[in-house]
Amino acid sequence: GVAENSVFNITLPYVHTAREGVERLGMLIEKYGIAESFGIGFVDSKEIWYLETACGHHWLACRMPKDKYFVTGNQSRFRTYDPNDKENYLASADLIEFAEKHGLYNPAHGAFDFHETYARDIELDTTYNYPRVWGLQQLFSPEIKNDVTKNTFPVFAKAAHKITLTELRTAFRFHYDNTEHDPYLNSNPKEPYRPVSIFRTTQTHLIQVRPELPQAIGCVNYVAMGMADLGVFLPLYQGITSYPEAYTKGNDESSADSAYWKFRKVMVLGMTNYNKYAPIIKEAYAKFEAETDQRQREMEEEYLRIYKTQPLHAKDMLQAFSDKILNSALDLADRLQEKLFTLMTQDIQQEYLFHGA
Repeated sequence: GVAENSVFNITLPYVHTAREGVERLGMLIEKYGIAESFGIGFVDSKEIWYLETACGHHWLACRMPKDKYFVTGNQSRFRTYDPNDKENYLASADLIEFAEKHGLYNPAHGAFDFHETYARDIELDTTYNYPRVWGLQQLFSPEIKNDVTKNTFPVFAKAAHKITLTELRTAFRFHYDNTEHDPYLNSNPKEPYRPVSIFRTTQTHLIQVRPELPQAIGCVNYVAMGMADLGVFLPLYQGITSYPEAYTKGNDESSADSAYWKFRKVMVLGMTNYNKYAPIIKEAYAKFEAETDQRQREMEEEYLRIYKTQPLHAKDMLQAFSDKILNSALDLADRLQEKLFTLMTQDIQQEYLFHGA
């Protein structure tokens, strides 16, 4: 059947819109079935859709409401489904009928609930999935009073105010900061609550689509190499055509010429004494992100001023900006490495001083 890591190759080359992406992937699921359960989002300049698999050859996709946000852990979240509302729902043709036929859903017991019918809640969810949904909904909607131990979270929630890019970065870095469930603050790798930001993350992506702008600068993928908590988000514009060489290298063995490993090394050093070293990394990266945000605004203003009359110049300017930001991030990672090694050397020297008389 369709496996999660095959979705991009079998879907993206064949579609032009988010809705088409849902329809194609849904068709493939119905035809071949699924190799595993998964959820996946589709974004274009007009809509955002999210698809969740059910079982075998079944699936449900919902269009994201424009005035609400959606949070999910590693678990099905969808509840309601209206087969007559094609604007907001797409699904396998016999989603409800199949459930009735096989005893998964009884209409006499109430309205169809996708999660109750095709998914499950187990003890692991109470520590692995619920806390992440609970934590981020608390972050964006503090007025919502959810019980972290129960799966009664709203599927779509209203934010207290318009969510900013900075707040989204904070969400991806979330680890129950400064609470008893903070595994890094408390040096507790056995913490039962699974954080959003974990060390084994390879990349963290934050996709921004601004339809009112030219596509070259309107579509930005902010990527942090490794865990977001000790990483830096770098803007990758759709209009760029290349990256500095270091960003094209890297495998599962540490190397000096790989951007991934430069950022990874900073994280490793930070995790050796999180309470002492993490604040140094976070402060440096927060300053870099704030400065980059300002430089992006200035560059985009200049791009909009010239792109119609000087398209090649605008393209070159965007590429030069990207190269400068990405190279500056590498320089910062190198400086952080040296600073952290210096501090670690001082710490070890103090611990094993064996000072003379």
